[in-house]
Amino acid sequence: MVKHLTIALGLILLAGFSIAYGQCRVGGTIRFARGSTSGTVKGTVTAGKAVCYKFHVRDQQDAHLTVNSPGRAVRFGVAQDVQDADEVASDTTDWSGVVKGTYLVSVHIPRGSDTFTLVLTIRAGDLTGANTPADDEGILDPSTVPASGSAVKDFVPIGWKIGGTAEGDLNGDGRPDKVLDLVNPETPDDRSGVMTGPEQQALVILLADGQKFRRGGVSSYLLETIAPQYSVEMAIKNGVLSVHQDYGMSEVVDTTYRFRFEPSSGRFLLIGFDSFYYTRPLSDDTQKVSENHLTGKKTITIGHYKANADKLRETTTEETFKVTKTYLEDVNKP
Repeated sequence: MVKHLTIALGLILLAGFSIAYGQCRVGGTIRFARGSTSGTVKGTVTAGKAVCYKFHVRDQQDAHLTVNSPGRAVRFGVAQDVQDADEVASDTTDWSGVVKGTYLVSVHIPRGSDTFTLVLTIRAGDLTGANTPADDEGILDPSTVPASGSAVKDFVPIGWKIGGTAEGDLNGDGRPDKVLDLVNPETPDDRSGVMTGPEQQALVILLADGQKFRRGGVSSYLLETIAPQYSVEMAIKNGVLSVHQDYGMSEVVDTTYRFRFEPSSGRFLLIGFDSFYYTRPLSDDTQKVSENHLTGKKTITIGHYKANADKLRETTTEETFKVTKTYLEDVNKP
């Protein structure tokens, strides 16, 4: 599977938290595979640049967080994502508590840098009426999306609604196919002024089949959730589906995934991934990464920041990576 979760570097400004939460890079949302009781994220943290993750539960549940790092210096703090919330854990490697709602986990290191593995386990225990972790995470179960239907609305499971669409021919038969961005019902229909991404989000591909549609693909993990200053655009051109996401405040991440229909498998193959990291306003180096998942070539372009310069000086390097087939359903899957 391909996982791009840890490239997310948008800045969160978290009012009311300790200095460790003052400024941190968005690592994304800790997600659970359906039926699993734990979620794991991996990344790298540098002194002075904490990495923040979110997790959400709807009912009271027992949570257990641990972080491991080769140098044993990485620590984390936990606070609920509400105004003026106090930390429930600080500067620790192991924490347990009863949680409900959305929480922020700040991973930090006092000096230097190191890699880390953060594991969140949630269980209902003896709490009455608690849902499973997968339900609390709001992950779409692909089996709830029908294999075929007469209208687009037939493919929207209970508890979801359509937040956006794209149309175009994806499999070369000359008929317009559909791509749906499914979101939780509380998501505003007009998202132009929304500051954060939906709490739940999934992508569904529908292929035209005569006068009906059939399910072409479902991704429960591709689209970000609860990300600050979030926007998403889907487009179909020359048989390629592009999914563009942009999020972050002072530090911004811009990503584009490209998929093409593979007739031999009947699935949608990842053929390219681009990312662009920059600060807003510009105050640091920029980084562009372009991966070709057909040829295994990667291009990395660094824009070197200089105060008051009209244009950034850029340097570009090229690398190669081993190509393994990655399909729509696999991207960012835990």
